[in-house]
Amino acid sequence: MGAILGVITIWIMTIVLVIEAIKRVEDPEPIDGTLMIIIACIGLLANLLMLKIMGGHGHSHGGHSHGGELHLEKESDESHAHS
Repeated sequence: MGAILGVITIWIMTIVLVIEAIKRVEDPEPIDGTLMIIIACIGLLANLLMLKIMGGHGHSHGGHSHGGELHLEKESDESHAHS
């Protein structure tokens, strides 16, 4: 039930933001830079708080990386999947 409520909330917010974006394109308003910076900082702090609460990356890779490293030993035949 919570997931459905979250999806509906995101869709409503998306529709409202698209409508507001169309209005701004048709009739631009001056931008309050100070207010924009304050809201951006609040958003950043909220995201950092959620990162701390959620605990970071969130899943294991079984001791190997996605790439960027040279693997000298033979790789196993195990598949890599995110679960």
